[in-house]
Amino acid sequence: MFDDMIWIPTTTRVAAIVIFVTGCSVFSGVTRSLQLESPLASNCVDAALRSVPEILDVRYERREGSRPLTLTGVKPPNQDDFYEIRTETTRSRLVVSTDYRGRVRYSHTLPAMPDEHQARVDEIRPVMRNIELAIEKSCGIPDLASSIRESCPGVTCSELP
Repeated sequence: MFDDMIWIPTTTRVAAIVIFVTGCSVFSGVTRSLQLESPLASNCVDAALRSVPEILDVRYERREGSRPLTLTGVKPPNQDDFYEIRTETTRSRLVVSTDYRGRVRYSHTLPAMPDEHQARVDEIRPVMRNIELAIEKSCGIPDLASSIRESCPGVTCSELP
């Protein structure tokens, strides 16, 4: 009975399922990120976020991240500060991750669903820029806003004023 069936290796079947499932939900939205060489205090970031008029609510959480393994051993874990930012119609997430060397990764993301993504991105990008300017001013990080790298998969990101 099974002699006539076509045999498909397990890895091929798994790969086909993964491609099918993820092909329907490709990430789209906007991410604005930056690598900093100096720490960014969570209380300063929180105050800067709350000073932006478009922001209605900020939720903060600190978590320990990964523990890097180097030639000299396992290092202390990254300190990851998560800020969930809510405006009138969108929610975005800002993550400030500090590694054991004191290097800071700033990443602000708005994932968006395909049917609504462009409108949400158009609304949040100026707010993201206002957040960057507020952090730059409040936390004393010169040129933060002008050094940001922006990624816009699946959407159009025009020049911000």
